Amino acid sequence: MPLSFKDIGHGNSKLGKLVVHTTRSGEAHHMGTCPSSCPLLGEHNKEHATDKFDEDYAAALARAVPLFGKAWSYTHWMPVHWRKSGFNMLGRTTMNFSANNWEQAQYVFKNLKVPVVVNLSEEPPKGDVPAMWCPADTMEDMDCSRCGGSKGPICARPDRSFIIMFKQKKWKKTPCYAANGYVKFNWIRTMKNKMKQSDGKILLKWVSRLRHGTMLRHHVAGDMGQIKGE
Repeated sequence: MPLSFKDIGHGNSKLGKLVVHTTRSGEAHHMGTCPSSCPLLGEHNKEHATDKFDEDYAAALARAVPLFGKAWSYTHWMPVHWRKSGFNMLGRTTMNFSANNWEQAQYVFKNLKVPVVVNLSEEPPKGDVPAMWCPADTMEDMDCSRCGGSKGPICARPDRSFIIMFKQKKWKKTPCYAANGYVKFNWIRTMKNKMKQSDGKILLKWVSRLRHGTMLRHHVAGDMGQIKGE
């Protein structure tokens, strides 16, 4: 799968300039690594998504953490696909399950014991699980590089005791934020990157060269799917 990499200084307003990040796309369509079950695709994009999970890439992604640094990501693949890939352990990438709704967020957090985030347009009813809004959605001059103080971004904490809520923005056609604006432009451009090695090997090589202590957000756009036919 094509990958693209952005080093320090290229983060957006939410990530901050000190967080490096990656984008992963399909080869025929930029949404080719997303699960077809993702509700943010929009019906017109589901045919471009995939039902096949890339286990080899997931195993590499779990290990793709800068030395003395932190790495995190989000996925719409259910935890059954990736919970044994090595995520959410000491020194590994924190993988957050992105729930479809508030009810699913609570169920997965309580029963599957993985970090959970959810996009919501308003304050949810009180549930059994504590939750907090993303600080960048509620505070001025806050971004991922400043979140969490000395402990680092709260999304990078695999053992946290609460769900993180993001404020859902309204887009004209496709609900996914990554399918809009500059993120979409970079996601589409990523398709042109032809890989001579597996994307997992290329990712690990790039991460090994990052400065010690770097904060890394995997997949500003894209997910852990494998393209159809592979």
